[in-house]
Amino acid sequence: MEKVNIFVFVKQVPHTESQIGVLPDGKDVDLKNVSEWVINPYDEYALEEALRIREKFGGNVCAVSLGGERVKNTLKTALGMGVDNAFHILMEDEGYDVLRKGYIASQFLKEKEFDLILTGKLGIDYYLASFPLILAQFLNLPCLSAIVKLEIEGKKAVAFRETEMGKEVCETSLPAIFTAEKGLNEPRYPTLRLLMAAQ
Repeated sequence: MEKVNIFVFVKQVPHTESQIGVLPDGKDVDLKNVSEWVINPYDEYALEEALRIREKFGGNVCAVSLGGERVKNTLKTALGMGVDNAFHILMEDEGYDVLRKGYIASQFLKEKEFDLILTGKLGIDYYLASFPLILAQFLNLPCLSAIVKLEIEGKKAVAFRETEMGKEVCETSLPAIFTAEKGLNEPRYPTLRLLMAAQ
């Protein structure tokens, strides 16, 4: 396998111990009192898998995040883990408007060369799990969700999933989109040296 270009979409979410309310109209959550924001835990598995693939084959790992100014801290965490580049797509975080986010992300990627796109299986804030599927639709790419193992063999990939019916083994050509499930790997901690460099 030649060097691999990988894009990983990472989302910033409230810390799991944050106090989250509901807006008066009942149509969305109220996030204004959230004091601590972190990288989405499932996206950490995606980042780790991308870094391991790069370590095996060589190549480039780029982290991408959509949102307001505060998501820069999420990208710094990704840089601290060892990604090569980070891209911030500046936009208002509109919660449930995943269709718009998917379209904007697809337009960004149309100008890039990549072999794999990785992201978490879902965000722990809204639990929609729809962004990677929408992105795949816009880019006309296969999408394999909630994988627990990924093997790259030339221009194809073999992904393993655990379902209620048992284990599934899926094969697809590249480029493709994969979403990470807990158990795919054990994410590394950001290093102080790389965090300082990310500043």
